[in-house]
Amino acid sequence: CDSLHSFQQELSTLSDALSATETEETWDRIERALIRFGAIVKGGGFRYEKELVDGIKGLAKPINSAMNSERTRLSAAALECLTVIAPRIGLTFDALAPFFISHILRLSNRTNKVYVTRSQASVALIINYCHIPSLISHLLVACKDSKIVTGRVTAVEGILRALNKWDWTQKDIKVKVVDVEEVIRLTGRDKDAGIRQTSRKVFEAYKILFPERIEEYVFPASTITC
Repeated sequence: CDSLHSFQQELSTLSDALSATETEETWDRIERALIRFGAIVKGGGFRYEKELVDGIKGLAKPINSAMNSERTRLSAAALECLTVIAPRIGLTFDALAPFFISHILRLSNRTNKVYVTRSQASVALIINYCHIPSLISHLLVACKDSKIVTGRVTAVEGILRALNKWDWTQKDIKVKVVDVEEVIRLTGRDKDAGIRQTSRKVFEAYKILFPERIEEYVFPASTITC
């Protein structure tokens, strides 16, 4: 993508494709448009950051619709488009997070393991490349609201990844420690043994990063179990 004009044309093409209602006749056109746009972003479209963010915001509803499609190929194309964008704009993805993160997390509540695996991989990639404090809040909500074990697994593993990957000395990230503490409280007493085990790892990482908070923030003994 060698000019802003050509990038805007590609956005318009994507918008046209996404405007169609998903049917047996249209879904593959939507899939191809999402794949093409991902390639355009990779090929230099990410340089037009403002236009990219504004354009994708405006297409949030149909992109989320495609992501939630029962057609696994279409869902994959929508996820792939977002995971191409995220690492290339880094912190700027914060402007898109409110539109997409909760939808990505909810995919991990599906019974189909294909959706769960893709959701978990997408969350991991976004956490690795986009050190956005608001992601912690989304993960906390998923820990609270997910009725399905895989949904809570995705969330608590995301918290552990953020603790291990991010610079928690940065002020805007450090303030999210209270959300991490709430996640520890919630997941430490989860009925699923695997989640409790990951919660213990979260607590160990938390102790290393915030030793000064251990005395002032006392976890009930029943909160952290194995």
